[in-house]
Order: sequence, then C-alpha cells, then structure tokens
Amino acid sequence: NNIERARAANAAREQAERVSANQTNVNKAIKEGQNAKALSRIAGYGYELGVLQSEFISKVKKEKQGEDDLDIPNAILFFGPTRNGKTTISKAVAEETGCNFKQLYSHNKDKLIDSIRKELENSENNFRQNNVRTIIFLDEIETIAGLDSKYHDEFFDILKDCSKKYHCTIFGTTNHPFKLGLNKDNK
Repeated sequence: NNIERARAANAAREQAERVSANQTNVNKAIKEGQNAKALSRIAGYGYELGVLQSEFISKVKKEKQGEDDLDIPNAILFFGPTRNGKTTISKAVAEETGCNFKQLYSHNKDKLIDSIRKELENSENNFRQNNVRTIIFLDEIETIAGLDSKYHDEFFDILKDCSKKYHCTIFGTTNHPFKLGLNKDNK
C-alpha cells in the first residue's frame, strides 16, 4: 500500500512538472507572439500575405528608397467574416511598411467623404515632408462604396488617383464584398 501510494505521488509530481513545463512553453510562445513585429505576428494567410508583399509592401519600400512610377494600388479590399483578421493584417502591413495608419469611421457618412479628402491632403503633406505614405483604413467600406450608397460615385472618383497624387492607399474591409459591385475592370 505504501509503495503504491509513493508511486502514485511520484507519478502525480512528474505529471505536475510536465504541466508546469508545458505552461512555461505556452507562456513563452504567447510572450513572443505579443512581442512579434508587423507581419511576423500573423499566422497563416500565406497566399494573401504573398500578394500583399508583391503588390504593396515591396513597392512601398522601393518608394521609400526613391524609386517612382511603381504602380502602388489606390485601394486594397479585405473581405471575409467578422473577426477573421482584416483589421489586424491591415495594421501589420502599415507597421511592416512604416506607413501612417489612419482609421476613419463610417458612423457619419455625410462627413466621411470630407474626412477622406482631408486625410488625403494630410497624407500628401506628410509624404513631402517625411517620405512616409499613409494608409487610410475604412471598416465596412460598403457604407460609402456600396452600389446603394449615394456616395458610391464620389468615393470611386477619389480612388482614381489617391496613390499617385496623395501617396495614400485606402484599405477597406467588408463582410459583404458583392455589395460593392466590383469587377475585374475596377482598379
């Protein structure tokens, strides 16, 4: 009986040590994840991050080095269900590229177009002074860019030259991409 109790106590102690070691490893991984910078904190999305790398990130980095005529996108659309990482990826891309990140909210749609125009002017001034591009982040972009929005045409007019003229790219998110009426000809 005493031998069985000693064995059971020894097994319980060994199990507790393994759990403690596993918890230490988990805590270390969490801390490393919290300390990760930019895109290194994003898990998965390999294809999507590759497209962002070739079509935006590398071009912005070349722009910072003085290259021009790089055809940096006017806008990038992130779509998918709620809480799948659209905002997190957008912020990580801004951090990775050293871009200013300006989030505008769509609560007051009447003022949103004016706010976008103001941020575009600020973006160009900032680029001239500091050589830093701006990302304007618009969550639920369908509120102003949707086919049923009275701001649809005005918003798409703004998009036509915001990258070259203002050194700004608009990152939009939506859970409803088909409300935007985009097709392969939209650039």
